[in-house]
Amino acid sequence: MKRLTFLLALFCAFPAFADCDFKADTAVTYLLGPLLDQTDGVTAETVTVAQADVRLWKEGGTTFAQKTDATGCTQRENGYQTCPLDTTDTNTEGTLLIATDQTVGGVAIVPVFEKCTVLGAAEYDRKYGATSQLSALDTGLVEGPTTIDGAPTSQTIFSIVDGATNNGAYDDHGICFIGGTEKSCAEIQSYTFATKEITLEAAPAFTIASGDIVRIYQPGMIFKIAATLVGV
Repeated sequence: MKRLTFLLALFCAFPAFADCDFKADTAVTYLLGPLLDQTDGVTAETVTVAQADVRLWKEGGTTFAQKTDATGCTQRENGYQTCPLDTTDTNTEGTLLIATDQTVGGVAIVPVFEKCTVLGAAEYDRKYGATSQLSALDTGLVEGPTTIDGAPTSQTIFSIVDGATNNGAYDDHGICFIGGTEKSCAEIQSYTFATKEITLEAAPAFTIASGDIVRIYQPGMIFKIAATLVGV
C-alpha cells in the first residue's frame, strides 16, 4: 500500500495537461488547474495568480509571453482558478499552450500546462453550435459555411477564409460551392493549413470567384449533398 501511495504521488508530481478549444478573436474565461502542492503533488493550493503568471505560446511562435488580458485569475476550489483571456490572446488559430511556472504567488506548485486549440469562427460554431441551427445542407458537414478568400489561383486551386488547423484535413472530402444562383460540387485532392489552400480533383461546373460560399463534407456525402443543392 505504501508503494502504491508513493507511485501515485510520483505520478501526480508531473505537470498537469488538459485539452480545450477556443473561438478565434473571442474573449473567453477558462478554468486553470488544478494547482497542486509541489511536494506531494496532491494537496490543492490557494494561490494568487497574476497576469504575468499565465504564459502563452501561440501557433508559429518562438517564445512564451504573458497573457494580454490584464486581469488575474480568481480562486475557485480544489486548486482550480478561472482566468480571462481577451481577443488578442486568442487571435492566432492553431495550438495555444497555456502554462505556469513552478512558483506562482510565492507558492511552489506543480507546473500546469493546458494545450488548447484556437478554431476559426465557422469551425468552432460547427463543432459547438446548437443542432437546431443545422439544415439539410449541414448533414455530414466538416467545415463551413465559409467563403473563398480572394481571387482563386485557378479553377482548381483557391484559399478559404476559415479552415482546419492541420494539413490534409480535407483530403478526399467533398466540397460544394454556391455563387449567386449557381451551385456545384467537387472532390478535394489536398488541403494546406498554412495558406488554407484547397486543390480540387477537377474544376466545378461554374466559374468560382472570391466570396463564393463553400461547404466541405465528409467523404461519401457529396452525392447526397449535390442532390440537395438542386433544390436550394
